[in-house]
Amino acid sequence: MQQEFQHSYALRCVPGPDADKIAGWEAHQDFVATRRADRTGIEISGSWPKPDQAAMKASSPVFPGAVQLTPAGAAFVLLPDAQTTGGYPHILQVARVDRHLLGQIRPGERIHFLLRSPDDAARELREKLEFFWDWLPDLML
Repeated sequence: MQQEFQHSYALRCVPGPDADKIAGWEAHQDFVATRRADRTGIEISGSWPKPDQAAMKASSPVFPGAVQLTPAGAAFVLLPDAQTTGGYPHILQVARVDRHLLGQIRPGERIHFLLRSPDDAARELREKLEFFWDWLPDLML
């Protein structure tokens, strides 16, 4: 289990639907949460590439945990009160197993994205739920 109170976060994520359209960035680096944060999302600073016009798309569904790149090269991770559709490239999706950590990230804290396959992310969520069910058998999730 990851400790909840710290100054950096390792977030497991899967590639988003537009990950293959954006070249020139590495998920294996540290990013930093900026002061631009509210209940809809958190801006994440780091070495993000500026998406070209071909990477822009018509609006499509987005979900909490989506990491989108703006035309200016900024990245935002969406939180529960975010919009339900978006037209910016969706390059990462924070896995459900770590999505609860997004609400704890404060400005200036480091974020490291750990890429997982969808199958691995689902397995890790099952393992986490099994841990809690063993620990708290009456817990209803």
